[in-house]
Amino acid sequence: MNQEFMDPEVFSEFIVEAREHLENIEPSLLELEKNPDDPGLLDDIFRLMHSLKGASGFLGLSRINGLTHKAENILDEIRKGNMNLTPAITDLILVSTDALKAMVENLEQNAVEGDVETSSIIEKIDNLLKDGHQSVTQDASSVASPNPHPSVSPPQDDAEEVRPAMESMEDVEPELASQGYELTLVNQDHLGDFLEEAREILEQLNENLLDLEKNPESGGDIVNDIFRFFHNLKGNSGIIGYKELNKLTHEAETLLNKVRKEEVPVTHGLVDLLLNVVDSMDALLACIQLDGRVIPVDVSAIIQRVRYLLETGEIKAPENEGPNQEQPDTGSSQEGQDESAVMVDPEDVQIFSQTVAQQLSNLDFALSALEEDSTQQQIIDGLYRSLVSIQNASGYMGMDEINAYVQRVTALVDQARSADMDFTALIDILRQERDIVREKINAELDQLGEAPLDHLVATSWGNGREEDAVSAEEPRPCEPETIASDTQPSRQEHGASSPERPQPVATSPQPASQPGKPAAKSSGTPAAHRAKLTSTIRVDHTKLDHLMNLIGELIINRNRFAMLARGLEEGQDVGEIAQKLSETTYSVGRISDDLQDTIMNVRMVPVQSVFSRFPRLVRDLAQKSGKQVELITEGEDTELDKSVVEEIGDPLVHLIRNAVDHGIDSAEDRARAGKPETARVWLRAFHKGNSVGIEVEDDGKGIDPEKMRAQAIRKGVITEEEARTLDDRAAVELMFVPGFSTADKITDISGRGVGMDVVRNNIKNLKGSISVQSEVGKGTRITLTLPLTLAIIDALMIKVDGATYAIPLDAVSETTKIETKRLNEVNGQKAVTLRGEVLGLVELAELLGLSCHEGERDFLPTVILTVNERRLGLVVDALLERQDVVIKSLGDYLGDLPGISGATIMGDGSVVLILDPHEIYRMATSRGGI
Repeated sequence: MNQEFMDPEVFSEFIVEAREHLENIEPSLLELEKNPDDPGLLDDIFRLMHSLKGASGFLGLSRINGLTHKAENILDEIRKGNMNLTPAITDLILVSTDALKAMVENLEQNAVEGDVETSSIIEKIDNLLKDGHQSVTQDASSVASPNPHPSVSPPQDDAEEVRPAMESMEDVEPELASQGYELTLVNQDHLGDFLEEAREILEQLNENLLDLEKNPESGGDIVNDIFRFFHNLKGNSGIIGYKELNKLTHEAETLLNKVRKEEVPVTHGLVDLLLNVVDSMDALLACIQLDGRVIPVDVSAIIQRVRYLLETGEIKAPENEGPNQEQPDTGSSQEGQDESAVMVDPEDVQIFSQTVAQQLSNLDFALSALEEDSTQQQIIDGLYRSLVSIQNASGYMGMDEINAYVQRVTALVDQARSADMDFTALIDILRQERDIVREKINAELDQLGEAPLDHLVATSWGNGREEDAVSAEEPRPCEPETIASDTQPSRQEHGASSPERPQPVATSPQPASQPGKPAAKSSGTPAAHRAKLTSTIRVDHTKLDHLMNLIGELIINRNRFAMLARGLEEGQDVGEIAQKLSETTYSVGRISDDLQDTIMNVRMVPVQSVFSRFPRLVRDLAQKSGKQVELITEGEDTELDKSVVEEIGDPLVHLIRNAVDHGIDSAEDRARAGKPETARVWLRAFHKGNSVGIEVEDDGKGIDPEKMRAQAIRKGVITEEEARTLDDRAAVELMFVPGFSTADKITDISGRGVGMDVVRNNIKNLKGSISVQSEVGKGTRITLTLPLTLAIIDALMIKVDGATYAIPLDAVSETTKIETKRLNEVNGQKAVTLRGEVLGLVELAELLGLSCHEGERDFLPTVILTVNERRLGLVVDALLERQDVVIKSLGDYLGDLPGISGATIMGDGSVVLILDPHEIYRMATSRGGI
């Protein structure tokens, strides 16, 4: 794939959609393994794989397209009942998704699919299909039969309606009638893809038309679906150059468009006519030969019935088919072409113009580049693909003469590149051919009432080296969204499963490119593509509308500030100006709060995107460890800031691996303990105040505190004396010591404690905390507490040694002032009894290495922190107000400061350090006695 000819926005959109498809395939497949009789799940998986195949084919990603095609074949065999879903098949499809994920990852990082091993996977799939099939013969006679696929079974009478038309071939040249003509196919798989999707469309059309006949008053969505099915089949047949099928689907689409606009009523006669059209299309598919040739068929009879309805509003009976005196002679070749031209969809014409203009621009660039260096294979391949795109687009529009002409030019280029020929001698010839193609297309556009291509591609076509005729400030000829629209001819080439446009994706705007050059020229290198393929968030358009409204209010208030400043300069009453200034400031404060909330909502995404990867992980780990484990997920809709969601995946992998490998006990131990044979692991998310909690819980053997103490002593982590003073909870938390493990044997999966220090550090970097609760014989629950966002937090401002600090409000349970005379000492540390509980106290100034408050104080301002359900009193110099603060990193220069997680800038420009409550608690407890 040549990225010089790839629109970065379309490419980036493919990455996002491919990831979503693959993330949805895995959990659905694992659910199907548990419920193999659920056809809905199987259909969902098939559609996802089919969509990925179509999109990758459209972008020319041959390796992804090839693997998805093979995986889709397995799913199709299961759908047809020829194969049963077995664990081996499930494993094979999961391995395929792993390879696809790796290729998508390579695309994002390097703009190429990479050297991911797929041949062995494809070989296994081929062998599985070969061994798992029933004995099925696929010879020419079966393909040429009127109904080779039992999934679409037209009534015998309806099939007979098409056969006389097949035999007559009145408007086909005798030579062509005997020999047929070749379809425009990329390869043999392309024909298989077309037939497969065409038959699926016919099935859907039959079902939807029957539903419409039962409920003719429903209309609406059913009619829209039928219209889209005809539209897709029209596009696909145009791409491969199947003229008869393209004409018939075009007429049916035109009729459905009238029905959508309520210009033609839904009646039983209309449904009958459309069902006859579907049966005719089914018979047309049977005329396609194995070698990609097709026998021409006269479809004027059924087309005449459709046109008669469009012109008169009446249904023409089948027995009256054929030209007669009362009807216009639609069998006439020239008249039929004129009428068809009138019925061309204006949107299709516009998109055709834009598509061809873009490809001609690509040709200009390629020819100029080859003139400088004719050995650039990527440029030659891009030149070839641009010609194929023009050929496909003209075929889609029914411009047969242009299609045939471009096909000859394309064949010339393909032959030259296959023979490794020097393209220097071809450049002038190809420029002449380009001009001829342009003139032919302009002539067709003129007949359709469309402006010529000159207004889209403003270049000097006649000279030897093209130069831009418009300035760089003007907009690009074709916007990426238009080129990638669902009605674009080349988009239909591989049959995207859904014609609807994708949901909005928030992306950085692309700079305008100069007309006459490919839009992606300035980003042809992989590095440039990596810069554009940034992380994206799907945003509901209502949120964007609300943002625009808030920006509008903000601009109004900005203007009010300017007016007030002008009033002061002109000497207006200061008291009146001050009142208006207060009102405007209050209004701006309200708007900024609303902006903050809205932006926060835009950044919030459900944790389901992370949770969806773990059913597969648990399944694989359970198989490897020989255990039966069920994963139960709860609260997948809980939302977190996208930056947090992207970082919690690795810590959760560690926790779940440990839970399955070492937390879950063996089947024998579970049987002795009276537990169910199938163990359970819970992965749940929930709101916890202004934070989000994520728990990983298992019903395994739990963590033995005594074993933890003994292992810690043996490894020299703590002394025997320290072990005696450790309570059970502190003993369990020894798992977070680097390299600590209680596993009886080392496995290739995990060891309870190994990697847990990494988990704690990762959660700390996210400004979160981790806590453990375990009961021997019952199980273990590990809880992650994470902030909703890493950008803005609620904070309590305090003063210590003359400086102001901020403490995240999530960690503050209360503030109070404690009388000095109530203080006691416990193990050499200050403590106080507060509401019946002993609370340890520590001077924050001492922890931070600052000067403590001089002189005796009657009352100690105290902030009571709650960290992992443990409390600590933090003595400060003064308690200030509560504020929303924006977190800023300390940067590489300052690095990590003990007890400090970041900084913020106040309204007066001063910098305030933000304390890390978990680090503060750790520093306090390390002193002992707390």
